[in-house]
Amino acid sequence: GPDDWDRRVLISAWHRDRNKRRSEFLGCMSFAVKHVSKKEISGSFRLLSQACGRTQHVPVTSTCADQTDAMANQSESSVEECVSIEESDIAPTPDPVPDRRLHTKKDGEKTANEDSIFLRHLELDPPVENNPVKGNAPSGGVSKGGRTPFTTTKRLTRQSGTSFGFSIAWTHPPRIERVESGLPADQAGLRPGDYVIFVDKTNVVTLPEEEILKLIKSCGNHLILEVYRKVSANGTIGRSSLLSAIGLPHTTARSSTACSGATTATASIELTKRRLHLPQVTFTSEGSPENVVEGRRQAVYQLLHNEQQYVLCLQFGIARFLLPLSERRDVISPQDHSVLFQNAQELLRLTEDVLEMMIQEEGDRFGSSVGRIFLRKMSAIISGYRRYCSGLKKADCLLVEKTRNSAFVRLITEPPVPRRRPDLTTFVHKPLEHFRDLLKLLQTIQNNTPPKDDDYPAISRVVQEFQTAYRDITVESGLMEPEIEGRPLLSLQDLESRLVFTRCKPFVLSTPGRQWIFGGDLSRVEGRSVRSFWALLFTDLLLFAKVSRDRVLFVTEEPLSLLTVSQALFSIRKKATEFRLMVSSTPGGTDSPATGVTCGHLPDLPLSRTPRKGPRRRTVALRAPTPELKAVWQNLIQRQIIYLNTGRGGTPASSPLDSPD
Repeated sequence: GPDDWDRRVLISAWHRDRNKRRSEFLGCMSFAVKHVSKKEISGSFRLLSQACGRTQHVPVTSTCADQTDAMANQSESSVEECVSIEESDIAPTPDPVPDRRLHTKKDGEKTANEDSIFLRHLELDPPVENNPVKGNAPSGGVSKGGRTPFTTTKRLTRQSGTSFGFSIAWTHPPRIERVESGLPADQAGLRPGDYVIFVDKTNVVTLPEEEILKLIKSCGNHLILEVYRKVSANGTIGRSSLLSAIGLPHTTARSSTACSGATTATASIELTKRRLHLPQVTFTSEGSPENVVEGRRQAVYQLLHNEQQYVLCLQFGIARFLLPLSERRDVISPQDHSVLFQNAQELLRLTEDVLEMMIQEEGDRFGSSVGRIFLRKMSAIISGYRRYCSGLKKADCLLVEKTRNSAFVRLITEPPVPRRRPDLTTFVHKPLEHFRDLLKLLQTIQNNTPPKDDDYPAISRVVQEFQTAYRDITVESGLMEPEIEGRPLLSLQDLESRLVFTRCKPFVLSTPGRQWIFGGDLSRVEGRSVRSFWALLFTDLLLFAKVSRDRVLFVTEEPLSLLTVSQALFSIRKKATEFRLMVSSTPGGTDSPATGVTCGHLPDLPLSRTPRKGPRRRTVALRAPTPELKAVWQNLIQRQIIYLNTGRGGTPASSPLDSPD
């Protein structure tokens, strides 16, 4: 009907490898319903990435279809294919060591699915002297751009016995993970997030790690790389930005293999408005290099601010909950009190010590020895957080048990907790959240510290030890990190860079005010079927994902909005690890009879919405791996649902998880 005319018909293409029992996404396209309903659609169309294919289709022009040159599908008119990396190099169930695919099809039989994985088939342009189009290249033999239409040439020269100054994450294509300031990679213009397409004259998009390392080693002290870069700061790409990146004017013509068509300009303009979801990529803008000194100073100020807010949070929690409950042995025994609060006071003292040492530095010296300060306290900090986090699940179990006691509930809810101060659940979970934030900020400081800086060895060691400790703490407890090895997931940006949407509509995860609260294993129970997920709890939704071997998060289910949850049932008979969420078809308002409740500590809280006319309801049955992890989910989900349905947090932007004033 007319109501559906604004919707689109999505067509996706997949390749099924029956031997390896895996499916590979080749690409997709979509057509407006109002156009499909009026006339028949026929012809050849390009397979696009998910981000582009859901909003457009791009016909294959006759000029492009007749080309048999290897570069025919990699011209200006196919610039939209630059966004297809996330599907081409990540399969839903990837192998631990990627195999090199052999392509035996003739050039004339190339199909549109090759466009979606074009980086694998890039070939180097002919030498400059044989290519009149590039006759204006510098005398050095390489144009200002690169040796392909989509890459930039980077020349690195080092002295014998020294390093090129960059590290690689072994994705496909290989990705520059880190660039050390002042070393050859930095001087050549390499940036984190660059994709390495060629090492000298060899395409390395699908090569295994060992072969790439051999190629780099064989180049000796002079290394030539062709890199593909996402140049816009906001994560978008278009023809003009691509040409600017490789140093060509917007009107520069490509070689005779370039295609042109009426859809070129439209596709490019639309693509400049798209966001890319690539795995674990930090995009940087071309232009003048950032001032690392100023970047470090800003990161140090942010660290100082976070530490101050953390101290305020702990001080409030200790004065509001820890000390009063220690005097009420009729409500909680000394042993249970120790289990619930553990060594929170020790963590407060450690943070106060660090703050005191940081503020002693004045003037230009402020923040110059952050690494050495944390190095001095590193063993005590890691030991303290390891001890605290190892007992977090027991603390959640005890909290669930104690909230069945009305006297205990009165103590922690009366008088009401101020809006921007932590309730008991937030206070109990704050140290784990802070340890994650602390590691993230220390990494930022390290990335903005030149290798020659006196503080660099200390900050590097601190970051390395903190990363190892965070990984051990979270994986052992089943909290926040998936079991698969890899760099820690510390922020919304880390998560979003790894998201791949396979069966649900893509959405932007990093919205203002949304915070990541918790992550852990959780199963969805549907009849006799039990499907395992790695679930992520945010301030306003619950997301279910599958984690691949390279830590890519495949989202196959629509996220569950917490505003649609009308009732949470955590006491399921004979099922110690199961709980259920009653979901309404339409989200309710912020009015709720639970307004007077400021802490979500009732075992089965009916969050009444008083729907106008009997809404459709469905039950989402969830199962945690252990009763302890169920208690963690119970406390956090219940607390967040209440926040969203009371005056304490009607929207993610007004989340009570904000740091206190």
